[in-house]
Amino acid sequence: RHVRILRRGLAALSLVGAVLLVGATPAGAHNVSGVSSTNYLTTLEGVAPETPGIRVEVVEKGSRIAVTNTNEDDVVVLGYEDEPYLRIGPEGVFENQRSPATFLNRDRTGSDSGGENADADAEPEWEKISAGQTARWHDHRIHWMGTDVDRPDERFVVEDRWVIPLRYQGDELEVTGQLLWIPGPSPLPWYLLAATLVGLGAFVGLRTWWGKGLAALLGALILTDLFHLVGILGARAGGPDIAGVGSNLLYSVVAWSVGVAGITMLVKGKRDGLFAAIFSGVLLAVFGGLQDLGVLSHSQVPFAWGEASARVFVTLSIGLGVSVTVGSLLALWKLGAFAGIKAGPRPSSADPAT
Repeated sequence: RHVRILRRGLAALSLVGAVLLVGATPAGAHNVSGVSSTNYLTTLEGVAPETPGIRVEVVEKGSRIAVTNTNEDDVVVLGYEDEPYLRIGPEGVFENQRSPATFLNRDRTGSDSGGENADADAEPEWEKISAGQTARWHDHRIHWMGTDVDRPDERFVVEDRWVIPLRYQGDELEVTGQLLWIPGPSPLPWYLLAATLVGLGAFVGLRTWWGKGLAALLGALILTDLFHLVGILGARAGGPDIAGVGSNLLYSVVAWSVGVAGITMLVKGKRDGLFAAIFSGVLLAVFGGLQDLGVLSHSQVPFAWGEASARVFVTLSIGLGVSVTVGSLLALWKLGAFAGIKAGPRPSSADPAT
């Protein structure tokens, strides 16, 4: 019986491993618009000259910039070669399909040049992309396109003045700001908190009341991941984008479902609840916590309730996830040991009851 329990535990871990391998290639989901935590801070000085009806905002920790135009005339955002890129006005937001910026802004590295479709000198081909009067886009002029910095432990100005040119009623406008490097905090206190939670799970797993104890930890883990996801979606300007969080949303939903079933069984003291707890614990620790590990050491975190809250949720996801897993494995070990003692000596092959 002890071997059978061990095999079932290994089967649960193997299933979790298979799921993790399938999901290893997608980018981490717990971020906003594909941009995770960073130490770069994009600040905004404003529009010069200041123009009524035109409002600019840096959103998502510098991931995107937003321009709103409530005037009757369109404002045109110029691309990297001073070509018409976006047109914002009372009829909506239009994007020039011949602008190189249309293709370069599709990802953070500017890897898509557009090929023959991009021509800054060609007549604009406008395509409506929004019915509103606010355009939000990723612009490479407001973030760092390099790799490392020379002084990672010091705060300094990376770009003294970035510029995005606009055109309105024949006049040239400029959106300007700065790019700063802000060192992140030490992650050590958060590691210690996670380790404390793991120790708590180990303690609970070896108690006689392991079922209710692990059920409480698993419930806290599911709630943590749920609120963590809400905070991530809430950090996106223009409203939540469910598709933007990627395939990890599916992993969370599966982990929540299995976890709720596990809680029901654990409260009743059923051993099968431990296998569900292991599955849910590993899944949420990896996709809800470890993929966001950089949050603990970066200063700029796209999260609806601030950087400190994001660090709390990530630490709880990792700590509780590993805690539930370790506690469940120890409870299985304990149950297997007791079952082996109660079973008594193994009957011989000559025993008719064998």
